[in-house]
Formats: sequence, structure tokens, C-alpha cells
Amino acid sequence: MTVRNAAGEPVAGAPVKVRMKNHGFGFATAVDSGTLNGNSPDSQRYREELLRNFNKVAIENDLNWPFYETWAAGRFDAGERWLSANGLSDIHAHVLVWPGKRNLPPDVVAMLDAQPVNQDALRRRVNAHIERMMNVTRGRVTESDVLNEPFDNKDLQAALGNGEMADWFKQARRHNPDVRLFLNDYDIIERGGLLLPHIKHALDTLRFIKENGGPVDGFGFQSHFGRNLTGPDRIYELFELFAQEVEHIQVTEFDVNIGDEDLQAQFTRDFLTLAFSHPKMNGFTLWGFWAGRHWLPDGAMFRRDWSAKKNLGVWRDLIFREWWTEAEGETGEDGVYRTRGFLGHYKAAAGGGVMKTFTLQRGGAARVELLLP
Repeated sequence: MTVRNAAGEPVAGAPVKVRMKNHGFGFATAVDSGTLNGNSPDSQRYREELLRNFNKVAIENDLNWPFYETWAAGRFDAGERWLSANGLSDIHAHVLVWPGKRNLPPDVVAMLDAQPVNQDALRRRVNAHIERMMNVTRGRVTESDVLNEPFDNKDLQAALGNGEMADWFKQARRHNPDVRLFLNDYDIIERGGLLLPHIKHALDTLRFIKENGGPVDGFGFQSHFGRNLTGPDRIYELFELFAQEVEHIQVTEFDVNIGDEDLQAQFTRDFLTLAFSHPKMNGFTLWGFWAGRHWLPDGAMFRRDWSAKKNLGVWRDLIFREWWTEAEGETGEDGVYRTRGFLGHYKAAAGGGVMKTFTLQRGGAARVELLLP
């Protein structure tokens, strides 16, 4: 921060304050649009805690293909409007193609069950869905899970060929070039990080998509943990392995489904710290935060009555205290005050009144000029 007087001369000894406003890293949760849009006291509290604890969200179910086409479109529209109006415009869309029969619309399942499969008709149906959803979410989301869980969801690939996976990414990019595109999978770092066939399949799939021209930007580690908690050295080893293949890695669906709240909080602290430390990690998403709307209630940070658990304390302590930048001092003889900060959005003030906002981004310093009257 350079402080100058009205004549443009540097001012030595000027008091300067720097205050963080928001993180550049995405600290997120999955959101349920039904609860978000509701009128009950629980919905009101849900919205309040969402704004208090997160700067990013993932759409939990409303963009899933069968749901969106039958009952979830209006829920998503209303929820997205509220999120954007309240400063939560960093939105991760889940999921574009989940290619197992149990996750596809009934008419698509019927196409897959037909003998022989009409590949042209099936391909047109899938491609129309991709075009529709990328247009629906254009300008409304920042990221999208293009392909979900291909290890055991492969009915579309069996009918159309594995090359279709790369084409899904190509189409997603063509219809919405501004969105980061992810491959998302589970049991990569869970269960001790020892499910080697699943790990190999995910890595091979990622490489196959890239080799066939699929513009995959990132890989998402689902991160649903039970009592078999993976050690940090193995987790980081797997982060590194996948980070060699893509520009971004992300924790996309984190929870620790155990009753021991002390251990749950300790593992959350260690795992969140480990993830935040990786240079290619650009986001960390809880798969829900309130037990009243969580697929695994023991994994939540708030109990059903909204009382806070210890893992919430860990979350807030790291994000809003340990990793939060507030600094102040005086300019040197050259009129410059220098400090280090976590990536994010800031407010700087000098001389008791002059103020300016700025963003500290990865890869370079922020240079701010403050002009005194």
C-alpha cells in the first residue's frame, strides 16, 4: 500500500489498516434448495448459518438429471436467485452426467434396456441434456461436475463407448466456456486410501478423457469418511498424484460420519489444514452442515436442534481466525506499507479515512495506492 498526499508525494509514517472481507479459497457446503427456499424457522436459521459460515455452495440434488426434469427446476431457480442476491455467486453444479441406470431418467433407462440399443437416439438424448443444462446454468455457476462416479456408473459408456466421456466434456465446454469442468469420484482417499482398483480406474479415466481431447479442468475427491480414517501422508500422496494431471483439485463432498465428536473435530482440523495447504486445491465442500438436512446426520456440524458441534468450532477457528488476515502499521520513508495475507478480498484504509478495496490473488502481489486529501 503506497500512501501519497494531494501533490502525489509519498507520505512516511501514515497509519494503514488492512482488513480481509472474504476468502479467495472456496469454503463451501452443499445446499438443499427446498430448505433454502422455505418459510419455516429452520429455513431461516439455515440461511443465516449459510451466510455466516460459507463463501461458496454446491447444488446438492436439484441439477441431477432425473430430478431437474421432473420437479427440481423451479427450486434451483429460486435458490440460485437468493444465493446470488446474498453474495454467494460461487456455485458448483452437481451433476451433469451420472451414467448409471439408477441415476438416469426412466426414458433413458428404457433406451439402454432396448435390444439393440439405438445409439443415435440415445446419443441425441444425452447431448440434448448437456446442451440444456449448460445453457440453464450459464452465468449462474462457476464449476460443474461433468462426470460423476464412472467406476461403478458405466451404463452409458457400455452402450456408446468410452470415448463418449471425453465428448461430454467437449460439449460442456462448447456450450459454456467460462465454467471449470470436473471429474468427481469417491473412495480415492477414503478407507485408508487403499482401494487401489478404484484409484487406478479414476486416474486412468482422467488420463483417457484428456488424451481424447476432453477439457477436464479438475478432479473432485468426494471424501465421505467413516471410522476408517485415512492418514495425512497417504491423503497428500493421493492429492499429489491427481494434481499432476489437472489444473485444480477439490474436496467436493466432505463429511465424517462417526459418533465420536472429539475425533470428528480433530480429523476435520487435520484434513482441512492438509487440503488448504495444497497449491492446486481451490475449494473444500461439506456435503451439508445441518443434521436436519444431511444424508448422514452424524456428519453434520449442527445438531437437529441447531446446537453447534465441535467440528463447527474447528471450521470457524481455522477459516475466520487462523487463516484470516488483519494487519496494521505505518508506511516507511518511501510511503509504502507491506504485509502478507491470505488470498481474498480486502479493504485498506490510511490516514483515518481514505479507503480502497482490492483483491489478493494467486501468483502476484497486490499494489494499492491510497491518496490523502
